[in-house]
Amino acid sequence: MKLCMHCRREFEAEGWTCPACGHSPASIDGFLSFAPALAEAGAGMPAGAHHRLDRLQERSFWFRGRNRLIQYLVRHFFPAAGTLLELGCGSGFVLA
Repeated sequence: MKLCMHCRREFEAEGWTCPACGHSPASIDGFLSFAPALAEAGAGMPAGAHHRLDRLQERSFWFRGRNRLIQYLVRHFFPAAGTLLELGCGSGFVLA
């Protein structure tokens, strides 16, 4: 079951376009965004911080190790999962 963020109707469909009102969530850098204003606002991070963080995460032992742990846990506990919804994804590094 899905809930349209525009007309609030429940629906079941392959995609995220509401069959009742035709509303579709925004897409930011190829990812669906159900709250684009919040995504663009940066949640209190200084302007440009996400771009600096993107460059650091790829080389950081902490972020690489955390991603390996997340991948293991998803594969171990949800081996049949075909999709993933990440909430509070920051710069999107984990999701990517």
